[in-house]
Amino acid sequence: MGHGLLHLSPVDRSLQPVSNSKPPLPEKQGVTLPVAAEQVSVTAAPRVTGVVRVDLRTETVEDNVTASLTRTDVAVERREVDRMLAPGEELPRIRTVDGVTIVPVLEERLVVETRSFLKAELLITTTTLSEDVATPVTLRRQTVEVTRTSAPDQAQRGPISSQPGEN
Repeated sequence: MGHGLLHLSPVDRSLQPVSNSKPPLPEKQGVTLPVAAEQVSVTAAPRVTGVVRVDLRTETVEDNVTASLTRTDVAVERREVDRMLAPGEELPRIRTVDGVTIVPVLEERLVVETRSFLKAELLITTTTLSEDVATPVTLRRQTVEVTRTSAPDQAQRGPISSQPGEN
């Protein structure tokens, strides 16, 4: 072994040289070995310092809610036509003209021969309206109250509040 400090490893109990920036000690002074080292460990034990109580209340609040409603109104008008269709003329179909839906109403009449007559047409007009309405509604809101009481051997550290921004 050379000169310098030696370290006793707690794992394998073997002597290992410790790196040292100092020059080795002269042979006469001898070798220094550490004999004991102290270690400390800290643990925490749980202890009751107080009690916390939480109360939850639900309240109802009357309020008005405003919303936009869309309503579609339909008007039906009967227009008499009373026109005989020409022989071979195609039967009129349901059609839409300028936003008005036209439904033909047909009738067969006995003439020496049977012919189709356009008896009437139904004119259906669609109108869309929007209006704002206010309707009363019931809303629920909950509030929380937290109360802390100290254990008999502890002083109270301060109130605890459930409201945001308060201490």
